[in-house]
Amino acid sequence: MVDKLWDPVENGLRDLAARLAAGRLQSGDDTLLFDYAATAGVRHPSFEDVAADHQARHGQPALQGDNVQYARVLALGNQRPVMPTWRWRVAEAARLRLGG
Repeated sequence: MVDKLWDPVENGLRDLAARLAAGRLQSGDDTLLFDYAATAGVRHPSFEDVAADHQARHGQPALQGDNVQYARVLALGNQRPVMPTWRWRVAEAARLRLGG
């Protein structure tokens, strides 16, 4: 299920990387980057451990099987809407890292 949500983003990233390298970004590229950031977290190998830690802090057992996948989809739905609000923080962090 998560792969079906991820595939359109992953496929679009190939073209985005080429546009970025050529300095030719287009409308909608920021949305693709937000989608990538949201999906990368739920697909990360540590997601299940992070979810288990969250469950433990709330006095609940670790998720297993399909419930882990369901949690991935819920997390994706929660993360995607807030990604644009992080945009300026990311840009500021990059500027500071570059010494600007």
